[in-house]
Amino acid sequence: MAYRAAFVKSFVVLVGMVVVLAAALVPTNAGAHSAAASPNTLTAAFDADFTSLDPAIGYDPFSWTGEHAIFSSLLDYAATTGRAGTRLVPGVAAAMPGVTNGGRIYTVHLRPGVHFAPPVRREVTASDFKYSIERALAKGTAGPMYQSPFFSPISGTAAFWTGKAPHIRGIHVLNRYTIQFRLDTPDIAFENILALPFADAVPHEIVARYGNKHFGDHAVGTGPYMLQSWQHGRQMILLRNPLYFRPGLPHVPRVVIQFNIDDHLQILRAERNQLDLPGNLVTSADYLALRTGPYRHQLVSLPDIGVWYLAMNTQMAPFKNNVTLRRAFNMAIDRMRIIRFVNGRAVPMYGILPPTMPGANPGFRYYKYDPATAAKLVRQAGYAPDKLQLTMLYISSPDSDRVADSIRSDLAAIGVKVTLKGVSADTAYNTVYTPGKTSFTLFHWGQDYPDPSDFFDPILACKSSSNAAQFCDSAVDRMGNNARADTDPARRYQTYRKMELAVMAQAPWVPLYADILYEFHSSRVKGFFYHPVWPFLYEQYRL
Repeated sequence: MAYRAAFVKSFVVLVGMVVVLAAALVPTNAGAHSAAASPNTLTAAFDADFTSLDPAIGYDPFSWTGEHAIFSSLLDYAATTGRAGTRLVPGVAAAMPGVTNGGRIYTVHLRPGVHFAPPVRREVTASDFKYSIERALAKGTAGPMYQSPFFSPISGTAAFWTGKAPHIRGIHVLNRYTIQFRLDTPDIAFENILALPFADAVPHEIVARYGNKHFGDHAVGTGPYMLQSWQHGRQMILLRNPLYFRPGLPHVPRVVIQFNIDDHLQILRAERNQLDLPGNLVTSADYLALRTGPYRHQLVSLPDIGVWYLAMNTQMAPFKNNVTLRRAFNMAIDRMRIIRFVNGRAVPMYGILPPTMPGANPGFRYYKYDPATAAKLVRQAGYAPDKLQLTMLYISSPDSDRVADSIRSDLAAIGVKVTLKGVSADTAYNTVYTPGKTSFTLFHWGQDYPDPSDFFDPILACKSSSNAAQFCDSAVDRMGNNARADTDPARRYQTYRKMELAVMAQAPWVPLYADILYEFHSSRVKGFFYHPVWPFLYEQYRL
């Protein structure tokens, strides 16, 4: 999935710093200040609004933060940090699925007595999950799971997507509390798929009332919170769901989320307990100030299972049918200099799989930094020095501005002129994943779930909905299909390493680095931890 830190916007330069510092000491309104001081209200802030609260639509960490607070799926991840937080646990399911027929049949029994939040209030049944998953996959919903490889192993998805069948035949409701999934081939990561927000239960009557387009503004689910109000671009208020099925949660009954608050301003307000949880990751400038100052104990870190990369659109000029040029770019970028620009909060990457991903080869290195050879390859690719001009799209932030400038400098050294185009998150996502919109992008991918398949199926497969490079290789797709069905972990990981080699040989990306992520919180927050899958678990924190 796309990266949460990538949503940060450009920060003011020195001329505006005095204004920002002054604003940090005064709340934007009295209501925000009183909320932050209340022991019954957790306050959070982001520099941009959530895209959607519809779990069939929203596919970014900001949206997932809101969705996970409001909805629940059959499975979830353990509420802790580090590798332990990647362990699957039952959600609405009463227990982990029963797996039979060589990994082709998953039978899930629901907890009885799980209810949708007010105003629906009725009990959740197996039919609700069948409805919700089919809705997420339906063409008419216009969500990212239409023709997605995530759910494609379920029998009958192809017929459903082409309109030949009104339902997915591989999803069976056996009784009120039992749902069964039948796959065409085994898929080791299928339990992870059942934990995605796209498999969250939604009430059909509310969708029918508001339609797919507006359900997100009136979201009702089975999660720890329910939506009280959402003033787009300004504020969202969540209230404790009185019908939530996990006893004792959430600890804090009310969450106020403010939008369009600058990332640096979030930190300043959190230092003064005017804000509890800054939603944007700590930037380089704030990290330097926080790591040795009086607030260092409120700084929390965790290695990211993600990758920053340059996507070279293999279906657009100048990269189409020009692997020589794409290889030149791989050899031109000084990754170690980039890491210095982010104050060492990263590790260099030369392949697809992050070093923290199970099965990854931490020593993988296909291209070495060699600007002299890169310059020769540019000429072999058909471009004289300074004749190739490109625009690089990226989401502007204090860190990414510096990274982008470093990339521009490196490419200038091999005779390629790059114009930087920093844009908002909405503009980037609407552009990057649309064929023919942009040829060259600085972007990020972070895990949807902790399995190597998540770094190939959604972003490098021929039918991927999030394929920024528009890369397609049927041989790589076949290897991916085989890997998903392989029950031998060692052999499966070896297949993904072969896929990594095959992809990098064609160089649709320039892998750059994997982040070491830092979060900050106010001194009021107790029990805060950084979760490796979900950005925030508001229900777990105390004040």
